[in-house]
Amino acid sequence: MNFLRSKPDGIAGVSAPLNETETFRNRFLRLADSEMLADCEFVVGPQKTVIKGHKVFFCAASDVFHAMFLGALKETKAVHVEDLEPDGFQGMKKYIYTGETDFKSVFEALASYVAARKYLIEPLKKVCGKHIRDKVILLDINKVDEFSECCKVNSVSIFDVIISNHIKKLVADPENAEYVLREWLPSSQIEIIEFMVKASILKLKSEIEVFCHFERWALAEAERREIREEDIATSFNSLKKHIRFLTMSMEDFEARVKPSPLLTSEEKSVIAKNIIKFDPNLTSENISMLKEHRKFVTDPIQSHYVDRGRYYYNNSGWRWSSLKLSTSSLR
Repeated sequence: MNFLRSKPDGIAGVSAPLNETETFRNRFLRLADSEMLADCEFVVGPQKTVIKGHKVFFCAASDVFHAMFLGALKETKAVHVEDLEPDGFQGMKKYIYTGETDFKSVFEALASYVAARKYLIEPLKKVCGKHIRDKVILLDINKVDEFSECCKVNSVSIFDVIISNHIKKLVADPENAEYVLREWLPSSQIEIIEFMVKASILKLKSEIEVFCHFERWALAEAERREIREEDIATSFNSLKKHIRFLTMSMEDFEARVKPSPLLTSEEKSVIAKNIIKFDPNLTSENISMLKEHRKFVTDPIQSHYVDRGRYYYNNSGWRWSSLKLSTSSLR
């Protein structure tokens, strides 16, 4: 016998019919969307968006709000929330009122995650995290780049691994080469550069171009880390050893590698002698002895413009003209 049979009167201990349950849920949704009987006000973000609500819901959802509105130093005026985005606060508010979310993008989910973190609403953090993990792997290369930056700005590192893995997958696609070279390279994470210098197939023209890209990133990284000029040659050994110097022509080596601050004099000497005549006994710890060429996908774009300069191609190969930090400034 079912003692919880639905009855229209909805008395205690009796479950409501489905349509009544929907109506009950919708009441709170309408309350969340309206300002009816609102008794608290939040001014959110740099845009100073006003979001009104009901203290009882916020207090029930979070100890932070409980202390804010019912504690000894309770707020009696509008609460200013300068470190959250309105979309994130609205997403949190909807969850507080209805237990539901309706994210239009991973960016909204991230904004709500940051809000939930601030107000210690752990169930919402889990919901946001699941949505982000499910959807971030569907982002294209420019969107995942943007999302990665949003995570950094908001000091969110929990998604670093899944973002990094997705970025590596995208970087490996030759169709994304133009965007990577134009927008990413100088500010890329070291894992992405490592992935590039280790790759056996690249959408570039030659090994000298691989070196040019690596050098451009390394000089930008040296500036970020404030590496002294005399230490630059030994600061990127773990990456430098994957450049296939012995597949370069002597002309390219003399024009592009020899003047670079990324190699020691001893390393340059070993490379030059092995290009002229290969000697397996003449080695250097951080120089690859591989003579096998990578596979290069041809027809790269002829010019890239980025915030800090221009990457261009001339008869001598690819060149980087920096507006702030150039190779010559570090010699």
